[in-house]
Amino acid sequence: MQSELENEGAGSEPSLQIGALISHEDPIYPREAELQGIQGTVRLRAIVGRDGAVKDVQIVDGPALLGDAGANAIRRWQYEPTLLGGQPVEVSEEFAIVFRLKNASSGAN
Repeated sequence: MQSELENEGAGSEPSLQIGALISHEDPIYPREAELQGIQGTVRLRAIVGRDGAVKDVQIVDGPALLGDAGANAIRRWQYEPTLLGGQPVEVSEEFAIVFRLKNASSGAN
């Protein structure tokens, strides 16, 4: 027990290894948003579980019609587990998804 306390007091902090994104799907542009010409950036916050699966996605900001599409896509993403001191941990991630219509005018002539 004493050697464990000495090691902890020696300034050694547990190492953090961020889990890499291993699979993802692009969001599907909502038909209603497309018909209305709605585009923009959706900001989301999600918890990535110890197993690397995305859960508890929340829409933080952005057009409402696009928010659900962004959240649905992120829920299908998969990460390698994030490790803290060799143990898997849950992490909070923030995402920004940009929705642009393909035939939207860029303003240039």
